[in-house]
Amino acid sequence: MGKWLVIFFMLLIPWGATAQPVVLTIDSISETFPRKWLYNPSDDPAFALPGYNDSGWQKFAPRLSFEDDIEFNGVAWLRMHVAVDSTLAGVPIAVRMYQTGSSEIYVDGKLVKQFGKIADKETSEYYDPNGILFVINLDTVGAHTIAVRYGNYLADYNHEKYEKNLRGFTWEVVAANRILENEFKELAYKGFVIVFVIGLCIGLALIHLFLFLYHRSEPSNLYLSLFNVGLASSFLLPYIKGYHSNPAVQMKLELWLLVSLSLIIFSLTGLVYELFSRKKWRFYFMAGLCALTIIAGLYNVIAGIVAFVLVLLVIVMEAFVLTIIAMYHKVKGARIIGVGILFFCLFFISLIVILFANSGSLHIDEKTEGGQLFMLFGIMALLSIPLSMSVYLAWKFANINKDLGTQLTQVKELSEKTIEQEQEKKKILETQNEMLEVQVAERTKEIVSEKKKSDDLLLNILPEEVADELKERGTTKAKYFDHVSVLFTDFVDFTKAGERFSPQELVDELHTCFKEFDRIISDHGIEKIKTIGDAYLAVCGLPKPVEDHAVRTVSAALAIRAFMKQRRQEFPNKSFDVRIGIHSGAVVAGIVGVKKFAYDIWGDTVNTAARMESSSLTDKINISHSTYELVKDHFECTFRGKITAKNKGELRMYFVEGRK
Repeated sequence: MGKWLVIFFMLLIPWGATAQPVVLTIDSISETFPRKWLYNPSDDPAFALPGYNDSGWQKFAPRLSFEDDIEFNGVAWLRMHVAVDSTLAGVPIAVRMYQTGSSEIYVDGKLVKQFGKIADKETSEYYDPNGILFVINLDTVGAHTIAVRYGNYLADYNHEKYEKNLRGFTWEVVAANRILENEFKELAYKGFVIVFVIGLCIGLALIHLFLFLYHRSEPSNLYLSLFNVGLASSFLLPYIKGYHSNPAVQMKLELWLLVSLSLIIFSLTGLVYELFSRKKWRFYFMAGLCALTIIAGLYNVIAGIVAFVLVLLVIVMEAFVLTIIAMYHKVKGARIIGVGILFFCLFFISLIVILFANSGSLHIDEKTEGGQLFMLFGIMALLSIPLSMSVYLAWKFANINKDLGTQLTQVKELSEKTIEQEQEKKKILETQNEMLEVQVAERTKEIVSEKKKSDDLLLNILPEEVADELKERGTTKAKYFDHVSVLFTDFVDFTKAGERFSPQELVDELHTCFKEFDRIISDHGIEKIKTIGDAYLAVCGLPKPVEDHAVRTVSAALAIRAFMKQRRQEFPNKSFDVRIGIHSGAVVAGIVGVKKFAYDIWGDTVNTAARMESSSLTDKINISHSTYELVKDHFECTFRGKITAKNKGELRMYFVEGRK
């Protein structure tokens, strides 16, 4: 009865003052609350007063959509008139409000709630209550006026940048005593689901990241880790957006959500590439498409979403086809992983088909069983890939452990056989040990003996220092010596003397003479270089430099001459006359070639020594002026004057007569 009395009295209110109020009851408040409000694009504080005449105002939905022809310059007022019956009087009314600007809410002329700050374009502060409930009280039965002063100077920018069609705000009302309990239950349920899913995704992401870091030959673990990171972000970002009050941050979170979704499809194509494809060009192409969705989103969020949907369709279809092919060819583990990938692909293919069939719109009521079932399938689809991959890894590790167990058994059997064989070998070795030691000792002696022979032979060919260098490095370098004395000997009329000898007698006599020459120069610390026919070449002062090289060389020459004189006296018809030449100067000494190598000397000093020998006389020691200067205090010398030498011109020469 009270309800109808209220309606009757409301009808008696003068029509000229305000528009006709809408009657609200506790049972029908959410259905009868006005969907359209009175709207005025001006800004006047009097608009908040309940008695203000707003009969000339237009009616628009408080969303102030861009699709409607509405004048909006950044600040406007919206009013509604309601009548409360006795069932609703004194009952708190819960309001859920969404907006992208700032607002002041007045009830019967009194400011009851304010979100943000309405000022000029530069100093206004925007705040989105984001569906958080607040309460207004309509205490008395009868007419009430609700007025909202609303400001949003960024409406056009948000529409252009983020395709936000909401220029104003939206209201949802219900009796507070009927919604708070359900609200808390819903928040608790959503919080539990969000925390559980995000925790599961982060846990799986860390597990697969560590698996990749410790076993980098399996890049699929890296892609699966990125997939879980993308999933966790895709659940977390909308949750943060739902409770963040800054509209600008909310819109940026939408862009980051697009990045997270792009990461999901990128990691999906990478996972399929690693498991089933291995064609790089296909992976690079799909990765490029994922990057394009982000670039498009930076330009315009709606463009990014459209690009994402198209790329998602391409990647999901490709993953679906490649998985089917892998399962058909019975690739190892393809059926386990394929179940998750196929479930994921089928869900999103169905979702995309529904979106296209409904012109891109999809309305899901989370409070209905159908909506809850759809959300459950969506969560299962998103988690199907990481869960199936985890099952695949468990299967793979189980097979590896099984194979390792079999191999360990085989290794154990082989080890037992090996131990038996080793024991038999040990017995054989123990019996043969003494024999081997004897053989080793004998062989060692032979090796030492052979080494000594080879070393002696090498020392017979090369100077000791050069031989050591050759053995140590395998090569030797030619060296420069600036103070040496070179000795040349030659037998006089050797060709004619050879007519008196048989070939064997000639060789024997040469061997006898050169053998004594070798002994003499060795006693004087002189290095033999070589013999050339009947010529004999030696040098003093290398490879170890000595200060008295000239004195040693002349002393050796006197000994050689004495030996040859004695030899001629003993065997007048079987020996030779000798002439000797000596010159002191600088030479280069070393080894050339790699076969039948020999130690040799080069330089003008060698040529000059040869000219000293060729310019000498029988049984004479002919020395150059440079040698004379080094030995004149030790030997009696006779100056011969300047004598012409072949290719040398005139050279001062001296005969060595003997020691002083």
